[in-house]
Amino acid sequence: MAKKEDPQNPFIKKIARFYLRFCGLILVLTLALAYGAFSKITQLKIDTNIQALMPENIPSIKNLEKVLEKTGSFSSAMVVISSPDPDAAVRFARAMQAKIMLELDWVASADYAEDFTLFNNNKLLYMEEQDLLNLKDWVSDQVIKRRDEILEQLTGLPINITLRTQPGPRLLTDQQIEDIRSRIEDPDSPILSKGTQRLFQSDDKEVTLLVVWPRDSSMSLETSKIIIEDLEAAAEQLNPAAFHPEMTVGIGGRIYNRVVQYNAIMDDVKSSSLISGVLILVLLTLYFRSLRAIFFLVIPLATGIIWTLGVTQMVIGGLNLITIFLVLILFGLGIDFGIHGLSRYREARISGASVEEAICIIISRTGAASLMAGVTTAVGFFALLITDFRAFYEFGFIAGTGIILTYISTYTMLPAMLALAEKYGLYKTGKVFVSPFRFKGKKYPRPWRTIIGIGVLLVISAGLATLVSFENDFGKLQAERNPEHQAIGAKIAKVFPDGTDRAVLIVDTLQEIKAITDYFNDYIEKDTETPTIRKIDSIFSYLPEEAEQEKKLKIINDIKDALGGFDVSLEEEGLGEGMLQTYLDIGKLSPDDLPEGLKRVYKGLPGTPGYLLYIFNSVSMYQADKARQFADDIREFTVEGKTYYPATEALIFVDMLSLMKKEAGWAILAVSVVTLMMLFLFFRNLKCAFLVLSPTLAGLLILFGAMGLFDIRLSIFNMVILPTIIGIGVDNGIHIYHRYREERGNVMKVLFTTGGAAAVTTVTTALGFSGMLTAQMGGLQSLGILATIGLAACLFTSWTLLPALLQNKKLILEPEHIVFEADT
Repeated sequence: MAKKEDPQNPFIKKIARFYLRFCGLILVLTLALAYGAFSKITQLKIDTNIQALMPENIPSIKNLEKVLEKTGSFSSAMVVISSPDPDAAVRFARAMQAKIMLELDWVASADYAEDFTLFNNNKLLYMEEQDLLNLKDWVSDQVIKRRDEILEQLTGLPINITLRTQPGPRLLTDQQIEDIRSRIEDPDSPILSKGTQRLFQSDDKEVTLLVVWPRDSSMSLETSKIIIEDLEAAAEQLNPAAFHPEMTVGIGGRIYNRVVQYNAIMDDVKSSSLISGVLILVLLTLYFRSLRAIFFLVIPLATGIIWTLGVTQMVIGGLNLITIFLVLILFGLGIDFGIHGLSRYREARISGASVEEAICIIISRTGAASLMAGVTTAVGFFALLITDFRAFYEFGFIAGTGIILTYISTYTMLPAMLALAEKYGLYKTGKVFVSPFRFKGKKYPRPWRTIIGIGVLLVISAGLATLVSFENDFGKLQAERNPEHQAIGAKIAKVFPDGTDRAVLIVDTLQEIKAITDYFNDYIEKDTETPTIRKIDSIFSYLPEEAEQEKKLKIINDIKDALGGFDVSLEEEGLGEGMLQTYLDIGKLSPDDLPEGLKRVYKGLPGTPGYLLYIFNSVSMYQADKARQFADDIREFTVEGKTYYPATEALIFVDMLSLMKKEAGWAILAVSVVTLMMLFLFFRNLKCAFLVLSPTLAGLLILFGAMGLFDIRLSIFNMVILPTIIGIGVDNGIHIYHRYREERGNVMKVLFTTGGAAAVTTVTTALGFSGMLTAQMGGLQSLGILATIGLAACLFTSWTLLPALLQNKKLILEPEHIVFEADT
């Protein structure tokens, strides 16, 4: 039989003496590594796009990347100008445009209006064919009338000449003129009868927009922040009040929305960290009855987290929407090592052990149990690397690496810091926290009642767990928009009511655009049960088809021939400005004739082949069910033998939910199975492994029961907390069982020593997440709720179910099943 751990083991004593002798050097070297890692952290990127959560080989991701290569970016920023004087708003927009185009290198274009000179000069091409025929007849009649007037002037006699081929004068009726004018002046039509531009202005003229497109197609978060800051600074420098006393200027658009969401996330992280930090500080001070204890815990933990983030930058390159919260999670997981180690050191020193003996104990006993718990939890997280969901496997890599590195930093720095503090008299033992809840004797009271009671609770929880569902409303996971943000969005919608939710398709030829447009128009007409497509927008919204142009040009040439040497005024008949002859010398229009702004919209970046077609949705993309219906309608379709694949973030959102639902169960199962395998490897006994894992599994089942009872739904944010709960729960189980074997069955002593430390580590971690309960983001709130309930459930089962099972003699194992002994 192997010998029991002995703190006086020669090898352990050598390690302890090394710490005592070289404590200063050890701290210098570890902090130097932290400094080097910190230089890497400054290069860490944060990507809040949902694409960063998905594997790169997903078709919806690839399609979006192809579209972005052609469009440059889906995102623009908008300067939102509100003024009772529309002319003043236009003057400000013009001044802002000149300023940013001159001073800001990142600006590709800035427009407050669309240039409609082309459309104004070619307005006859945009009239209906029948209107042109009516105009032709009207021109013929005007020419006849003019000839009559000339002959009358020459002869002095009233003359009325009628062409033989004509039955008589055929002037346009008032209704025909009104029809032509209404079609020309239709606000939904790109053609205006007056002016050469269309302002980005609301119908009531109270809101004017300046749309700014950046050069950077990657649109990183840092670039987005710079764009918003620059635009806000430029607007302030121009002083809107100088243009009109009541003028207000704000910034909006997709770039602004991204920055707002990021700021909301960071504000939540900061506020959560502050609230949690204060609560944790109070708890640890009460438990250790010393502020200096915080110093011994925080420095090794912070060092380990810095190492982790440095490695993350070198391996992954950055953090995504999920892993950005890992600092909080690693704080909860990593501080366990320090609390257990410092608690055991204090206990040993109070019991009369020397500094060397106390360091031997935390290395050989607590350090051994912490290593077992750390490796088990880390390998459990590494099990997530087998999943395809990028959010899961990046989380698994960072969390697993973080646990290992925080263990190394804690058990490298903590003994050295304690040795240095003892050397200079900076460490005071103090008193161990004594719980007011004490039981007499060594045995856990009434274990079978506890087991039966928890068994009933687990049966009820299993029934309620069937009610757990996924959150299908992505809007509930985002930060609530503040009133100012909502007002800006409402003003933009007054100018651009179509919004920006749409799918984009790259099409090779104009003929394909016509065929696809006809396909979807027919689809929209027939899909009356679950309509999801509102309209199709393409270059043909501004450019008549070639065959249509040829027909109209023939009529226009006939009109020109009919005029002969005469000309007529359009203004007299209410059909526009100027003389008719001005609009007759035109030819066929091509895509290259369109204004630059429209060419970017429908042709993409210069030099890129093909055209862009837009499919606008009629349902909310925040609702997963509606978004899935839209995705099913447009994801893949075939027209004239060719299959097309549109791109939109809605498709990625739908694919992400499907992948998450598919892999969520497997991820939890993989973590649980790998954790069980590691426990079996360490304890060399399957019954023992199940025993240690049982409070964690029971706690998880209670958590799912609470979720079903209170309708707390799983989401991309809170899913990652489940492996964390498993890790912390197993950590408690290993420490309690390891100390139980050391104390030879004294369950109550274990509960009020190591069990007390386990309670503090769990409560500390729960407090770390409880700060998220006040977060603006619904997803972050749900993460905090799940973490708090899950950790509380695991702590409850660790203090009830595990000791009750340990008290059962059939489950008590012999000491040789312990792997970590002083002589190994």
